Amino acid sequence: MILVNIFLAAMLFGTMLNEITTSETTSTTITISDADDPIPFGDVVRVGDYDVIVLNLTPDAKDEIEKANGSAIPADNDQRFAMVRVQITYVGDEIGDPFMDLSFHVITESGREYSRHEPYGCGRIPDQQIEIGELAPGDSAEFNVCWAIDPADGDPVVMIAESAFSDTTTIQWLSLVP
Repeated sequence: MILVNIFLAAMLFGTMLNEITTSETTSTTITISDADDPIPFGDVVRVGDYDVIVLNLTPDAKDEIEKANGSAIPADNDQRFAMVRVQITYVGDEIGDPFMDLSFHVITESGREYSRHEPYGCGRIPDQQIEIGELAPGDSAEFNVCWAIDPADGDPVVMIAESAFSDTTTIQWLSLVP
């Protein structure tokens, strides 16, 4: 009997992980993703207190990064810059700060993960996340996230979006392949 109860509890918990429903005046279904089943390119996904959409991937954003940095290119000459355009909508109850609340990583075709922090950062990028500032509930913003990537690792194929301070869904996997 104990094993049956454990089995039923495990099934219920697995179902809860696949879909979390929150409701106040309306019901919203929050999808949980993983590396093997990322959110399709362009679809909205809940990450903490934000709805996140991948708008665009620029696998080689060297021209944009050179323009933003002048002649001081931060990456090694062998690296290239991969830049993702993201749109977010703040759905929390208080004030949100996307620079503090959200972190982004990419996984390349080779399976290597890059964070946006040194030594894989791009220096100054156009419309960067830190420039957004605070958002009130319902506010939206667009910004770029960038990584200096070794060309041998191939193109980025998945972006990991992570929420630092939320009690709800904290990590989502988003496809960068349209």
